[in-house]
Amino acid sequence: MRSLPLLVVLIAWLPMPAQEGPAQEGPAQEGPAQERWFDVPVAEVTPLGEWPTGETDWRRWALARQIRPYAVLEGPGEAVVAVEDAGGFADPTAMRQARLLVRTTANGEVRGRVAVRKPDGSGLVMLPFVLAAGQARPDAEARFLRAQQQVLRDLVSARAAGAAWFRHRLDASQRAAGQTVDPVDQATADARRRDGLDDTFQLFTGDRALVENLQFDRPLAVIEAGAPTVALSTIDGITVAAIDWAPLIGDARPEPDPLAARIPADQHAVFFPGFAALIAAIDEIDRTGTPVLAAFEPHSEDALTRESYQRQLCIGLSDLGRRFGAQLVDSVAMTGSDPFLRAGSDVAVLFQAKQPQVLAAYVMAQQATAAKARPDAVTTDSDIGGLAVHAVTTPDRSLCSYLAVLDDCVVVANSPAQLARLAAVRGGGAALATTGEYRFFRDRYRRGADDEVALVVVPDDAIRRWCGPRWRIADSRRTRAAAILTEIDLRH
Repeated sequence: MRSLPLLVVLIAWLPMPAQEGPAQEGPAQEGPAQERWFDVPVAEVTPLGEWPTGETDWRRWALARQIRPYAVLEGPGEAVVAVEDAGGFADPTAMRQARLLVRTTANGEVRGRVAVRKPDGSGLVMLPFVLAAGQARPDAEARFLRAQQQVLRDLVSARAAGAAWFRHRLDASQRAAGQTVDPVDQATADARRRDGLDDTFQLFTGDRALVENLQFDRPLAVIEAGAPTVALSTIDGITVAAIDWAPLIGDARPEPDPLAARIPADQHAVFFPGFAALIAAIDEIDRTGTPVLAAFEPHSEDALTRESYQRQLCIGLSDLGRRFGAQLVDSVAMTGSDPFLRAGSDVAVLFQAKQPQVLAAYVMAQQATAAKARPDAVTTDSDIGGLAVHAVTTPDRSLCSYLAVLDDCVVVANSPAQLARLAAVRGGGAALATTGEYRFFRDRYRRGADDEVALVVVPDDAIRRWCGPRWRIADSRRTRAAAILTEIDLRH
C-alpha cells in the first residue's frame, strides 16, 4: 500500500431516480422527472451557518490544496463547488468567490450541506444551505458540466483512489455536453503529485529515480486500425553499454546468498537472511507501503497485491514464518519475471529448508485446504524441466500454486513458466549469483550484517528486458485491456 495523498472527494455522487411530485388526486404522472439547475455564489447561499474564522496558516498551504471543499444534497442530484483556479482553494478568501452548482430532479427548495475549509488548513466545516425554487436557472447546465469536468480531471490527475470511476464519470459528463471524449493529461498528473509525503519517501529510497529513468509510466501511442506494423525484432531496445563490473569488484569475494544460485540472471530478486527478517519486512510494508517494485505502478488505492499473491500461491508468509521460522528455513528469496506485480506477474518464493520434505508437505496441505473451498479447483502432478511439480489451479488463476523441491530448496510459484526458468538455471543456465552487479552490491552490503533485513537486486539484464519493445508493448496492451474491462464493469 502506498502512502495516501490527503485528498477529499469533491463530489457526492448520488442516485437520481425519478421522483413523484406532491400527492394529488387523479391519475399518476408519467415520464421522467424534470431536471433543474442552480448556479449560486457560495457567499449568497442561505442559511449558510457560521462561516469559519481564524488566522491563515500558510505553512499548511500544500495540505490546504488537497483538503478541498465539496457539497452534498439531501435529495436526489449532485452538487459541485467550483472556483476559477483549483489551487485557489488554498487561499481562505477564495471560498467566498466560489460558486455552488447543482443538478437535481427534486421539486421545491433544495437542501444540502457545503464543506468549507478552515483558514488554518486543519480541516473542513460542514454548513447547511437552502436554495429556493426560484433560484433555478435553465442556462446553468453548461456551467455545471464544465465545473463537474474540472473536478473530475483534478481527481483523475491526482491519481486519487477510485480514479477509474472518476474517469468514467468524466467521459459521461463530456458526452452529456456533446463534447469529444479526451484523455487526461498524464504529464499533468505526474507534476501534481510530486509535492507530497510520497515523494519525500521516494527521494530517500531512490525508487523515484529508477522509475523516471525506466519511463514505465509513459503511455505508448495507439496506432489506428490498419496502420502499418513492424516486426518486434527490428525495434532496438536499450543500446547503452553495460557497466564493466570487473574493475569495481577486484578481488572481492563476498559471501553469496545461497538462493542466488537458483535465480535466473535476468530476474529481480529480494533476499531475506531468514524468516525473522521476512516477517520484519512484511510488518514494515504494512506500516509504510509496498517495496521498491510497487513504485513502477503508482496508485493511491491499496490493491492488496501482497495478499492476493499469497492467496494465489496458497501460502501465508506471516503464518508460515511465525509457525516454523528458523526451525525449518535458513533463508528466503522472492523473484519474478517483471515489475508489473499489480497487473499480474510470474513470481516465485524460494525457501532454503533444513527439512525440505517437511516444508513441502506443509505447503501441500495448504494447497489442499484452499482447493476444498473451490469446487472448480484442479489438482495435478507433472514434470517441468525435470522437476516434479504438484499444482492446484482454478480457471481464473485466483488459485495458481505450483510446488517443487530443488534439492534443499522448496519453491512455490504461480506459473509453470517461472518454474521452467528456475529449472533451466538448475540445468546450467546463467544465475543471478554470477552477475557482476550482484557480487558488487553483495560485497558493499555484506550478508549477515546486524542491521540486514533484505537485499533487493534489479540486474542489468532484467532492466534491458523490461524496457525492450516486446515487454513494453505487451504491458501497454495489457494495461489498456484492463482499462477497457474496468470501464465495462463501471457501466454496469
